[in-house]
Amino acid sequence: MPNYNYTCKTHGTFTKSAPLAEFEAPQNCPTCEKPAPRDFISAPQIATNGGRPKANMPGGGKGRQVKHAPGCSCCS
Repeated sequence: MPNYNYTCKTHGTFTKSAPLAEFEAPQNCPTCEKPAPRDFISAPQIATNGGRPKANMPGGGKGRQVKHAPGCSCCS
């Protein structure tokens, strides 16, 4: 079962496992047992390279090692 974050107005945020079918349903706070709504936060951003392999990875840059300027995000 996935873990979800919920926020109790009195005791703050807590994490609890819930079935996918109940992902929107409030869960009871572990401290006061009052129903707490689920926190809806944005999904984490995942850095990508536009689907292209990095130049310094095997197969990237047509199989050769390419070095860019210091601080290049694909070489660090």
